[in-house]
Amino acid sequence: MAKEDEQPTVTPPNAAPQQPEPKIKTLGGMRLRLRYIPPNLDGLEVKKVTWNIGYKGRYCNRYGVDTVGCITKEAGSDYEHQFSIPQLPNTTGDWSVYWEPVKDGQEEETDWSNWAGTQTADKGVAATMKAEYTIPVQGTGSSGVVTPVKLTKYFDQTFTFNTRELKPATGTEAPMKGSDVAMLEAMLWQLGISPQKGSNYQANSNAGLAGNRINSDRGGNRGHTQTCDGTDAKIRNIYSGGWDTCTAGKVAMEGMVRRFQGRHISAKEAGKFSRSGGKDSSGIVDNQTLKDLGGRWGEYYQVYSKYRNTQTLLAVDYVNPGDNTKVLIAKHPDADTWLSSAADLWQNGFNADAPATYTQAIHETVLELAGLDKAAKSRVDLLVAWKAREADSHWGSVSGRPFTGFRMTEGGADELGSMSYNQVQFHFRYSREPYKVHKNAGLNYFDPLDNLKGFIIHTSAKPTTADATGLNHPGPFYLVFNTSGQTKAHGTNGPKGYKNCTGSTCGAFKSLSASDDKYELLAKGIAMYNASPGSQSWPTILKNRPKGSCAPCEYSIDVRNSTDKFGLPYRQYIWKGGVEPDQIPVLDAGGQPEENPDGSIKMQSNPKAGQDWCFAYGEREWINGKNWTQVRTDAAPLDENGDIKSRIGNIACS
Repeated sequence: MAKEDEQPTVTPPNAAPQQPEPKIKTLGGMRLRLRYIPPNLDGLEVKKVTWNIGYKGRYCNRYGVDTVGCITKEAGSDYEHQFSIPQLPNTTGDWSVYWEPVKDGQEEETDWSNWAGTQTADKGVAATMKAEYTIPVQGTGSSGVVTPVKLTKYFDQTFTFNTRELKPATGTEAPMKGSDVAMLEAMLWQLGISPQKGSNYQANSNAGLAGNRINSDRGGNRGHTQTCDGTDAKIRNIYSGGWDTCTAGKVAMEGMVRRFQGRHISAKEAGKFSRSGGKDSSGIVDNQTLKDLGGRWGEYYQVYSKYRNTQTLLAVDYVNPGDNTKVLIAKHPDADTWLSSAADLWQNGFNADAPATYTQAIHETVLELAGLDKAAKSRVDLLVAWKAREADSHWGSVSGRPFTGFRMTEGGADELGSMSYNQVQFHFRYSREPYKVHKNAGLNYFDPLDNLKGFIIHTSAKPTTADATGLNHPGPFYLVFNTSGQTKAHGTNGPKGYKNCTGSTCGAFKSLSASDDKYELLAKGIAMYNASPGSQSWPTILKNRPKGSCAPCEYSIDVRNSTDKFGLPYRQYIWKGGVEPDQIPVLDAGGQPEENPDGSIKMQSNPKAGQDWCFAYGEREWINGKNWTQVRTDAAPLDENGDIKSRIGNIACS
């Protein structure tokens, strides 16, 4: 006989009936949250949950890309989750685990591939979940006293993981639809990729931050985005296509994939994809595309996890993504450290591929040539000004619709995928054949500090021979400060000297060296970060390439001289226009030539006869749209026909 207080033995019943088998469409190696939600019963206590997946993988305690708090299990092995014996106490406080596939034989490498099938009809990878829990019931002891009893119950569920090769529909096929498509869209958008077609390669590319997201309000009278192929534009889980024949302004999932693939084409083939908006890419999410996606997402998510609770330098991030509250932050707490650490690389170099270039000594010489105290501005000030020209935000830009916290800033001026502050073209760093200097540096350009360092590295890269490890990239600062090749002579027709001008006030005349000085080399080096301004001295470039024909000239002057950027005085060059004639017109009170009774111009002896006459033309005149030839003509004593005329802008040559 049992003792009076002894609880009777309860035989466990059969497992509860299974629900219809779920099919989980997942994307590559994306970490998945697997969660058991027990019945909502008073007194229920979960004892353990056992997962068994037919593919080798990691069970982790949170989302992420690192392996901290993870346990690897072979295919078909049980992972038992018990709070009483916590293997991985998760951060959500519930019965959740986070699982990702792992390459067999390479335990630390997540398997970014179509590991559970390539076709929609493939069986996929089978998995099971078994839960054991107890519920309180009334039991009767041997003496008839009612005592509480815990009844053990079980729940079993089988399910299937499916991957497939996502691609645009052809012919009469229905577009692919599912959670894997939604995952892909969300990841590519967060990485900065736009789905919107542009009308051309550059100004209207609608790439990066210039584009609108699928299912977004474009503002004004334009309404919601429309898809290229006419599929439902109000959801993001359809693989919309039609990119090649798409009308500018419409959107397609295919466009995002093609652009992402194009970003990874070898730097040797930049011209092939850069003007096509991904036209030369396939749009098929094959294993290589997934591998590239896994690499980029891993770097991005690692940085996002680090900064998710902070703001970033000159970036707009959502304080509360739930209500889209956004705040313009002037500085991240670490911003000064980021900037000084990056600028120090100009002084100390990064490695053999990127040595010291724009040193403090050169910087002080530039300031003194500009008429400033050598301590008036720092190289950090220059970096901040230069970065402001390239990109104010690292992520969370106010451009693009909708505003999205922590979305990477990708340039919208072309299809080159320039990233964040440094705007280095994506394929220079991340293509399968990148530039050696960026590859060997091994920096993560999704990180704001590394991105700023990449800025300096790109300016200082030492020319090297292209080989199997990558391509050659000569940095503009290396070329102008570490070699003599960019130091060009002004020549006999060059300017006689210069003045430093702030506002309407210009300083004293200063003699000019026979060739580019350090100020002019800085001007050319900054211009070359944008594009080549030409192989002449800086004043000769300004003379021969008026505004509208030299984008890198405008770029350089804006970075160095604009008051909202580095704020150096404009350099005004003094040019010889010719020789003063023997006679000059008599001018009336209004400055106009007087006439003789016969209608001829009244002349007088020129006290400066035989002397050189000059005119001023430099950076300020150039940026204001003046043309060197026209300024000279205005200052000349004779017009193009050799007739006497009034003069505007003729000055002394010293």
